[in-house]
Amino acid sequence: MIKLIEEITLDDVKQAASFGNNKPRTDLDYYMVYPSGFDGIIPNETWTDKELSEVKLCCEWIDKFASKPKRVGVRAGTSYHLKHSVERNFGKYISNGSFIVAAIMRGYSVRLGESGVNCYFNMKINKIPAVKAND
Repeated sequence: MIKLIEEITLDDVKQAASFGNNKPRTDLDYYMVYPSGFDGIIPNETWTDKELSEVKLCCEWIDKFASKPKRVGVRAGTSYHLKHSVERNFGKYISNGSFIVAAIMRGYSVRLGESGVNCYFNMKINKIPAVKAND
């Protein structure tokens, strides 16, 4: 069940980051999502309230601009590319992992990218988000 944005807690983020008992693909069995992305690139990274607010912004952006395509394999871009769209929309830094976790929490399938840090989703961007006027 997809939670309302205001109901998302730090524990929800941590559970989504570890995929709970619901790993989306066998090639992700040994991965966890950290703020920097899959399997983390920064030692001893942890999820904090800062990332919780980032995840909520990403969920808001996903709810507004993305949908699940009818065809499997449609790529909207990598998590790194998509996080930049969120940053432009809200004028705030967003970590790669925060976008990945938000997509997982919103029910999108995840496929690890070639880099091992970024990933792809079964996501279609419905309209190009405009940058806010005050930017």
